Amino acid sequence: MAIMLCAVFYGKEDIRLENRPIPSAGPDDVLVQVKACGICGTDVSMYQGKINYSRDIVGKIFGHEVTGVVKEIGRKVKTVRIDDRVVVAPVNYCGECFFCRKGDENLCVNWRCIGEEIDGGYAQYICVSQKQIFSLPDNLSFEEGTLLADPVPTPLHAVIKKAGIKPGDRVAVWGSGPQGYCAIQIAKTCGATVIALARREQKLKLAVELGADITIDCKKENVIDRIKEITGHGADVCLECGGYPEAVTQAIASARKGGRVVMIGLQKAQMCDLEDMTWGEKELVASLSSTYQEFSTGIRLTETGKIVLKPLITHSYPLESIGGAFELLSDRKAFVIKVIILP
Repeated sequence: MAIMLCAVFYGKEDIRLENRPIPSAGPDDVLVQVKACGICGTDVSMYQGKINYSRDIVGKIFGHEVTGVVKEIGRKVKTVRIDDRVVVAPVNYCGECFFCRKGDENLCVNWRCIGEEIDGGYAQYICVSQKQIFSLPDNLSFEEGTLLADPVPTPLHAVIKKAGIKPGDRVAVWGSGPQGYCAIQIAKTCGATVIALARREQKLKLAVELGADITIDCKKENVIDRIKEITGHGADVCLECGGYPEAVTQAIASARKGGRVVMIGLQKAQMCDLEDMTWGEKELVASLSSTYQEFSTGIRLTETGKIVLKPLITHSYPLESIGGAFELLSDRKAFVIKVIILP
């Protein structure tokens, strides 16, 4: 029996390297040799014990931002061939529930995410359903491709479907991680004027390089006052991409009357100024993941250069050193945006 190295989640600050059998492809499955797997902020929050997780994840191989090469296909697989370069959509949607049938796959009641309900990509191989397999464009590296799995389609869903950004809208973006930087670029493709917020000068500089029109240093400036000064009445749309409660509070206060606040980052308990929202008729909208169609759209936008990913990759680690990668992200002292694991 062939064996592979993988990183398994067992709880707070407990990720263990193990040797496990290489999975084999079922009739509808594709076996992918993993070339790269990005570390998501949600993975880090689980590792730190900051967010709740299902007991189902304990003992599962971690990681859900995967690219690689097809090595085996099931007898019913028609969409890919051996040696194809691919990116894996993290979630296997059932396609049959009420939400899937109405086109809201991201709300699937039977969804199964790699790295959570099923084994993920911090491994040398991963086996997934053929519907989760998408072609990785030749002009993108495996490392860049990992951002197509989540940091691109998740804010794409938020910006296009939930925020409904239009040309001329003034959009404020909280969160200087991969999703925040992708949100900036996607908002620009919609014709928006983008205000980027961050707490490091280096991150604000990168935001400008990726298209932000105006930046605000959260450590030095009053965010709410500055946004109102820039816009006159407040932002048309506020995007919270980091999962920080204080950012949601700031976003609600910074939105204009009739404006919209979209939460992309995963939030725990949150206190909101409901009186301000009511008198200003402001909308607070949650956004979750993306559909397969949005996944394809994100790939196309990146392939054609409308979204740039290479500057977001700041670190890479071999799978054997995954513990060091999670410590780097947990420490939050270094300049870090996206960390990639290379099996």
